[in-house]
Amino acid sequence: MKGSKFSEAQIAFVLKQAEDGTAIGEVCRKAGISEATFYIRRRSASIKALSSSPATSTCGPIRRMWCSTSHGQASRLTTPSSSRSTASPARSA
Repeated sequence: MKGSKFSEAQIAFVLKQAEDGTAIGEVCRKAGISEATFYIRRRSASIKALSSSPATSTCGPIRRMWCSTSHGQASRLTTPSSSRSTASPARSA
């Protein structure tokens, strides 16, 4: 697989410029990349930042509700409908 022609420092610089308020179109034009490439790099940089952050669990923010905090294994969620009894309450008219 072909490697990137930009170093990590160059990618970080481009992302920092956009974060500081420069228009994304202008940042991309100056760097010589498409906006799609910019958004891909931004997404991968945020994923790397989340995975290296000590504050996040091993499951990550999206899968956190599916994971057990002690083992990191998927656990079953109980929904409100599954905890209800099978007999339905009488409805008042």
